[in-house]
Amino acid sequence: MGGANPHDEARKVREHLDRLLESVRTASEQAREERIHAHDDDGIVTIVANGDGDVLDLRIKAATRTNPRQLGARISTAVSRARGAAAANLETALRSALPTSPAGEEIARLTDLSGTAPNPDHLDHDGSPITRAAIAQSMEAIHRAAAKGVQRAGEQLHHEIGAGAGTVTINVSGTEIAVEIERDAPGNLGVDRLAGQVLSALRKAISDAAERRVIAARELQSDEYR
Repeated sequence: MGGANPHDEARKVREHLDRLLESVRTASEQAREERIHAHDDDGIVTIVANGDGDVLDLRIKAATRTNPRQLGARISTAVSRARGAAAANLETALRSALPTSPAGEEIARLTDLSGTAPNPDHLDHDGSPITRAAIAQSMEAIHRAAAKGVQRAGEQLHHEIGAGAGTVTINVSGTEIAVEIERDAPGNLGVDRLAGQVLSALRKAISDAAERRVIAARELQSDEYR
């Protein structure tokens, strides 16, 4: 007549989440090993990115005749396409790793920050209502923290390309990247050297944005438990 043992309930929750996390971890690692190639509309700029969306290579066709503003736009387009494809592949991999059940749908829905918090009755756990409610409460906290993070995601970071060859601008969320090339840069540097300097600036910008997201996540976590 003693009812459910709270220690057994806690152990079941941990085991349930550990299995889910391991499945997600394996899927994400496989997705990150992929190599993605993307181009601008005319194939003048080629970007190679990994499954995380990190830019590994940037090439500009030799003897390219395009004004610097157009070249910057071409690079921006190719980078956005590569990173967008990487994000889509990773999302597909993560969703496939989640159980096909109301619980999996609730967890996946955490990516939609406009939605409501998960419904505890939809959690496919065989524990008591108290256990289901506890899991849902944790998920709701994650949802609130993510929603707060959106407010900071629009902050922009600026990185110089080489010594005055242009600028890379990225938002903290890493979803928007713009490359601007100075008028004399292609002629002064040549396309190969310019591509190398743009690649270096892109890597730095993407890395800094990722670091800002980590810092923001820690601050949000601290606020949540304060």
